[in-house]
Amino acid sequence: MRLGVQGSVVCTQSPAPSEPAVEVMRLKAGQYFGEIALLTQEPRKATVTTAEPTKVLSLDRNTFVRVMGPLKDILKRNMEQYSKVMASNI
Repeated sequence: MRLGVQGSVVCTQSPAPSEPAVEVMRLKAGQYFGEIALLTQEPRKATVTTAEPTKVLSLDRNTFVRVMGPLKDILKRNMEQYSKVMASNI
């Protein structure tokens, strides 16, 4: 999981392997990404690229479970909202 501290990033996904990636979301400082892969242990579903000079904080899976474990239900609810956004964008 990554938390933006400064700057912004662009999230892109490719609708199909042979199709070019499209922008699905922009995130700014204070927003996070990568939590779905930590919650589900599935491969990441988007590519995240900096849009400007950016600083992020990073958590590995063990730290995520230890620190964020009590917030798991909230993150899963956010994951459901993310899925709805992705379905409407692609």
